[in-house]
Parts: sequence; C-alpha cells; structure tokens
Amino acid sequence: MLQVVLFFALLFAVAIGAFAVQNTTPVAVAFLVWRADAVATSVLVLIAAALGGGVALLLGGAREVQLRLRLRAQAHELAAAYRRLHAIEAGGPVDASAAATAVVDGRGAAPNGRASDAVASREESSG
Repeated sequence: MLQVVLFFALLFAVAIGAFAVQNTTPVAVAFLVWRADAVATSVLVLIAAALGGGVALLLGGAREVQLRLRLRAQAHELAAAYRRLHAIEAGGPVDASAAATAVVDGRGAAPNGRASDAVASREESSG
C-alpha cells in the first residue's frame, strides 16, 4: 500500500513540476491585505502545493497522535480486563482497581465519567 501511495505522490510531483516549467507568466496576486504584482504562476502553484502538503501533514500527524492515544488507552483497558479475568478464574478476590478500569463504554468510564459507578452498577445488575 505504501508503494502505491509513494507512486502517486511521485506522479503528482512530476505533474506539478511539468506545470511549473510550462507556466512562467507573471500574474498579480492579492490576498487580504497582501499584494504582489509580478509573481510567476509556477511559483504560486508550488507554494499552494507546499501549503497543501503541510496541512495534510499536520492533519495526518494529529490523527496519528489521536490513534496512538486511543491504542494506549485500549491496551490499559485490555490489561485490566485480563487481570480481572485471571482473578475470577483463580476464584480469588477481584482487584478493585482492575475492575474500576475495565471496559465499560469503550473508554473505561461510565457515561458520567466515573468508572467506579459503572462497575458498581454492572455488579448490582449481575448480582
């Protein structure tokens, strides 16, 4: 999959380069209070492509951080669930901290944000 993405990125870069070489006509550019009278069209296209790439990089990085945080939280929830499962299988007392962090609504917390309330209500309904 990565090779396909890199191929299309290279193809896009070649197309931008070809466009830049063919379009060197100077144009006037105005943006809010900024004004430039003679900027080559190719420079504008290269700047737009670079800004688009930067925005994509920032959004992709933010999504990557979000997914890593979610993965870390789910790993903690899974570990707590395994601890609770092993305690139940061993017939010993269930560790309250493991029960409090067990998966309740997918985030390890009750709708009100307190995991202990969700665990208590779940234990009441099962008992």
